[in-house]
Amino acid sequence: MDAIKVELQSLTASGQIFLVIDALDECPIGDQGESRAKVLALLTELSGWALPNLHVLVTSRKEQDNDKALASLLSFPSISIQTDQVQPDVRKYVKSQLANDLELKKWSSLIKEEIEKTLTEQAHGMFRWVVCQIDSLKRYIFPRDIRDVLKDLPKTLDDFYARSLRGIDESYRQMTLRALQWLTFSKRPLSIEELAEVVLIDPQATPSFDRTERLFHSHDILRVLSSLATVHTLKPWDFHADTRLENQEIRLAHFSVKEYLISKRPKPAELSQFNFTQISADHLIAQSSLLYMKSLAEMEEKCWSRGDLVEFPLLRYACRL
Repeated sequence: MDAIKVELQSLTASGQIFLVIDALDECPIGDQGESRAKVLALLTELSGWALPNLHVLVTSRKEQDNDKALASLLSFPSISIQTDQVQPDVRKYVKSQLANDLELKKWSSLIKEEIEKTLTEQAHGMFRWVVCQIDSLKRYIFPRDIRDVLKDLPKTLDDFYARSLRGIDESYRQMTLRALQWLTFSKRPLSIEELAEVVLIDPQATPSFDRTERLFHSHDILRVLSSLATVHTLKPWDFHADTRLENQEIRLAHFSVKEYLISKRPKPAELSQFNFTQISADHLIAQSSLLYMKSLAEMEEKCWSRGDLVEFPLLRYACRL
């Protein structure tokens, strides 16, 4: 935050300055990291500067603490975007995906019209919901299957995520649970290779880590996590002192996935195993990291060199935890 203030102060004589803070509601509430309280404190301080050339735009879902903190800072009435105002944009997005996606554009104009009509009418302004439905539709290869899905779409994001978890094979669910806990509360984003190691560490098993059981390919973890996670390719300027050897990292697909996983809202009974807290996830991450290092220490073929970071991709994270 201090760096942002210094940068803004250096620009005060440089003409008009526009600062956009998107999705303030997705900034965590708490004392760890750059919490929402720190962002709100920064906005309050910027308002006190009373600079005529500094313009700040904040977007957020309606939340009581945000509304209360920002009310006294507004120099322009807040704008509430209603569902009927968003619907034309949702339709444009669906049309664009159907016209440009490599797989979707191959479909017949008739099935595209049905998808556009159904998704636009049932989205209720939720872009994330539309993204999820389009991703799920890509799995089907027959028009009749797509029509069946369109007749029984999940009503909410919670319903969609519950359906996604139900679709995971029972034999993969414990592995998926470990992956989701790491993705939700790891200290930094993980590479795909790191997460592929994570799912192998089972604190209840003997041995707790067996590298002979590694995935055939680290990207196979995406087939299990499906719409719950997404891959980001890093730019050169994204790397830092703790950089991995890979240029891709895997994250939860959206903030709403984290909300669903840690929410106290009841989940279906068959998905109760996917209820976890930050405390339980932190415990798993710490325990798994120690077991991973212990496994390496007990291996005869270790060389205690940079080569170990290639052979054991999670080692750098585990040692710096």
